[in-house]
Order: sequence, then structure tokens, then C-alpha cells
Amino acid sequence: MADAKHDLNLAMIGMPGAGKSSLLGAFVQAADKQKDKLDSRLARADEGIVELHKGLYQNKLKSTEKEVSPHYVVFESPQGQRKVHVIDGSGEASESLLKDEHILESKKPLAKQVQKADGILFAVDASVEPAALDETFRKALDFLKRFRSQRGQRHDVAGLPVHLVLTKCDMLARKTDTHQMWLQRVEEGKKKIEHRFRAALAAKKDLGFGTIDLSVWPTAVRLPAVADRPAKPQEPYGVAEMFSHAVRSAAAFHEKVEESSRLLSSVLMGLIAAVALLAIVTGVFFLTRPSPELALLETRVHESIPGPRERLSEPLDERLKKLNELRENPTFVSLPDKLRKDVEDLIAEIQEYQTTNKAFVDKISDPRFATRDEELTKIEKELADFNLPDKYAKDWAETKLAKRSNLYREEIARLRDAVLDEEKWTVDQVQQGEKLKAKGGLVIARNLSDAERAAWFGSVKEYLEREPRHKRTDRVTPQSAVTYQSVYQFNRVEKARKDWDRTKDALRNLRNLAP
Repeated sequence: MADAKHDLNLAMIGMPGAGKSSLLGAFVQAADKQKDKLDSRLARADEGIVELHKGLYQNKLKSTEKEVSPHYVVFESPQGQRKVHVIDGSGEASESLLKDEHILESKKPLAKQVQKADGILFAVDASVEPAALDETFRKALDFLKRFRSQRGQRHDVAGLPVHLVLTKCDMLARKTDTHQMWLQRVEEGKKKIEHRFRAALAAKKDLGFGTIDLSVWPTAVRLPAVADRPAKPQEPYGVAEMFSHAVRSAAAFHEKVEESSRLLSSVLMGLIAAVALLAIVTGVFFLTRPSPELALLETRVHESIPGPRERLSEPLDERLKKLNELRENPTFVSLPDKLRKDVEDLIAEIQEYQTTNKAFVDKISDPRFATRDEELTKIEKELADFNLPDKYAKDWAETKLAKRSNLYREEIARLRDAVLDEEKWTVDQVQQGEKLKAKGGLVIARNLSDAERAAWFGSVKEYLEREPRHKRTDRVTPQSAVTYQSVYQFNRVEKARKDWDRTKDALRNLRNLAP
């Protein structure tokens, strides 16, 4: 998150029932249960958001009745504290805003909040019928086009973050889905929606002023029940990541607005000081000033080069496409050397990252699918042989690629420990069964007292009813993505399980023969 200097303003809009208030309540839950997914700690929130949180997870949430409901949260990071104001607009007010032909000139309370916002959260209920969802998208696109056009006419600063938030994605889960299948369906839907909006917004070329920076975020206030996992009503999906990105992009936009204001002030002061010299330098000025096309291209280049933490964040294909379009612009050669080098360097870095990431995915298997010790050893060797390019090793340390490499190493260790423990436990069950079998021979030979025979039958009954300690969907550790499905398909554990089954069969037959 950017340095904590200024308050930020986020405006939430959406059709009635879209789940805007639920998003705010779910954010408090995410800040408590999923701290690792936030850039900074949630220090406090106003009573309204706290009540939304309680109402949501106690199934007592009421819809927003006021036209606008102001809230705030305070984030804390090593740089200090930052207050973020979140304006929750009612569904009726939002619907009225979507229809307004002159959004930014309206005197309605919600329109005023949108006008001064550093970012907009546009909530859309993804669980409604396709026809209703399509109608909502049509209204959203019409609104965004008008909104962008009016910002351009006002010469507002480019790049206002607009986040299309798909709510209630848990309702998309099917009974036959696994958790991974549900996630894949949600991600595919998100990509289609994002492509549709970007294509529609790109149909009208912008001149730089007033443009918006659109992103799409699938969310849910709880994880649904699926075939391989029970429901997790207290665990949100995508909410922490969405709000974290919204605050980061709002901070960056706020800094851009302030920088533009400072630049404008400096220009005005410079113009006043330069009036006396204007007659002398007029000829030189007209000979040396940059063309409008060059100035516009320079602005677009600055907007297309993100900060260090976001250089390799998704969507990389989209970023690479934009950078290549800038480089192919005929005016590109007239840019300052440093700016051209920044573009070339970023293109080269993204291409190198994509190549390295593809090589990792093609060569190194996921440990979760290993079934033998030899396979884990092979993956370990491949991980040891895999290195990030020396040129980028330090800068890529926090990328998704580097984190996946480290995660694989950790998962291998967890899987090995779980396999060893499960094999040992299962072998112990076999040994216990063998002892019961040996004693069963005495039962058949009638060499035991009635009490001893009864005790043997009781032990055999308990043994035959004994089940494995873990469900296949259980994780081997709370931090791991590896489940006991992977452990049970491991050859050593599978062999021990078969031995245990044979021991049970032998005991069952022995019990049936016992007088």
C-alpha cells in the first residue's frame, strides 16, 4: 500500500440486491480470518461496518435504505495509518445514477460521491438468471461509457480505477463440482466478462483525458459446499484481494491527481514569471515544443509502467500488448531515451518472466500428484536445478512463480511426513490384527476361558469396524493444499492399506469359524 498521507474515497454502486453491504461485512471477516491476503492490517472500522459484519454472518443483514451510507476503515502499515472512506449507495440510488445522462453534473448525493471518488466498486450479482445478468451488464456498460466520456470532456485525470465486483459467486457452485472445478468456472466466467467489457469500452477511442482503469473481481461472502469440501460459511472468497487492490489503486490514482494539481500550480506560476520573457523566447518555443501526439504518447507510457510490486502482476498478456502498441507507435522514437528504455526493459522482463514461468510449469510437476518416493525425489531435483534468471532473481523474489517454487518444496516435505506417518499407523493396524489372528487360533481350539473368548470377539468387532483416521478431503496440515487423497494414492500407503484389508478379511473368516 502507498505511504499513508491522505484519506482515500471509494464509492460503491450496484443494482438492488447486488450485495454491496455484504461486501463490506465480508471485508471485516476477511481482515480477521485472512490477514495474509491483505497488504496491511485493518486497525479499525466504524460501527456501521462492524454491524454489517455481524448482521451478515448472523443472517440478520438488512439492505441499505439511505441513498448513501458513509463508512470508513483505517489501515495500518509500517508507513503509518491511512483512512479509507467507503460510500455505500442504495440500490435505488445506484439504479437512478446508471440512468443519468449527465452523471457528473447531477446534484444527487451519490453522484457527488462518485465525482470525488478515488475508485469505484461496481457490484453485480453473478448468481441471477442469464437474461437478468445480461441486462445488468448492458446498463453497466452504458454507464461506464457515459461516465468515461463526461470525464474526458471535463479533462479529468486519466486512469480512475473502476472495479467490476461479481458478487455471490458461491451460488454458481454445482453439487457435482470439486472445489477446483468451481474455482475454474468462476475464473473462466471472470475472463469472459472482462473481455466483453474491455472490448466494448475500447470501441470508442480515448484521447487520454478521463479514461478509466477497469478490473473484474469474482467474490463470495462464504465458500460453498462442493463434492470434495464442506461449506465454509465463515470464509469469504476474493474479498480481501479485491479490497486490497482497490485501496492500492485508489492511492496511486490519488497521488496522480495531486501530482497533476502540483504540476498545474507550477505551470501557472511559471507562466506568470515568464510573461516578461515571452516575446523573446516565442520563436524558440514554437521550434522546440513537443507535438500533441508526442505529449499524449508520453502520458500513455507513464500510465502503462506500473510500480515495482505490480510490474509482473496479472493480466500480463494485456500489459504486454499495450506496451508493444506503444513501441510500434511512429512517435515512439521521439520519446526521451529513459522513457523508451523503460518500455523496452519492461517488455523484455515480461517476456522473460512468461518464458521462465512456462518452463517451470512444463518441467516441474505438482507434488500433489506424486504416488512414489522416486517421483518426489525427481521433483526435488528439478526444483534444485530450476533457478530464476540472475538478472531478475532479486526483483522476482515475491512473484507468483517464485512463491510457487517455494510452495512445492514445502508441500513435498509435508507430503513425505504425512505418508510416513500414515504408513506407520496402517502397519501398526496390521500388526494388531495379526495378534488377534494368533489368539483366534486358541479360540477355535477352545483353549480359552469364556471371558477370554468374549473379550476376543469384542476386540475383533472393534477392529473390523475401525476406519482410517482421515477423510480423503482433509488437508495434511492447516497450511497445506495437499489432502489425504494424495497420501492414500501413494504406493507405500496403498500397499499398507491392502495388507490391512487382507488382515481384516482373514479375521472376519476366523471369527465366522470360531465356535
